[in-house]
Amino acid sequence: MLASLGQDPGDGAGVTNPQGLRGIAVAPLMVWCQVIDYRKRVYVQRVTWLG
Repeated sequence: MLASLGQDPGDGAGVTNPQGLRGIAVAPLMVWCQVIDYRKRVYVQRVTWLG
């Protein structure tokens, strides 16, 4: 999903907080995810569609 929007969840795009959550916003979609490099996983925490 993010790749089709030109976003890489591993690039640190958007906002990062101490829990490691990353916010990626591409209007009208906002995705909060957590990247765990050593497990090679991306965990999607929240998806908001403003359309």
